[in-house]
Amino acid sequence: MKYAVICILLFCFLAVPALAAGELAGGYYFVADCALGNDVRFYIPADYASGSLTYDSSGHLFNLTASSIYLYCPDYPDYTIYAPRFSGFQYRPSSGSGYTYVDLNAANITDTNVELLQDDPVLLPDLQVLLIMLFVVAAVAAAALIFGPRR
Repeated sequence: MKYAVICILLFCFLAVPALAAGELAGGYYFVADCALGNDVRFYIPADYASGSLTYDSSGHLFNLTASSIYLYCPDYPDYTIYAPRFSGFQYRPSSGSGYTYVDLNAANITDTNVELLQDDPVLLPDLQVLLIMLFVVAAVAAAALIFGPRR
């Protein structure tokens, strides 16, 4: 019985692919050509996965938020990659002092699960606000039918 359990555990361990160094099991990402190379994968915090990035007039990725966005790149884990608010992305080595940031020039997004703004967004209320408005209208209509004048 003991050997059967060991065999099952060994099979499960070998059947599950191990993550390579720096790889993540999931998350929001984009693959782009940039100053670091072609087809480089970057991970972005979930807070900025929707409605935060667009392209500037040169076709480079641009941060539209009012805060800085930091990226993680498994191919270059020793680099700090970020975009100040309302700016394009930059990078520098994480260690040492006196390093200046260099433009990343991330462009030509080939794969992503991030929502990139390419058109002017339409100002629509959130789904929760729409649901509350529908509930209020339905409640007022129901109250009018129940408590309204009878003929």
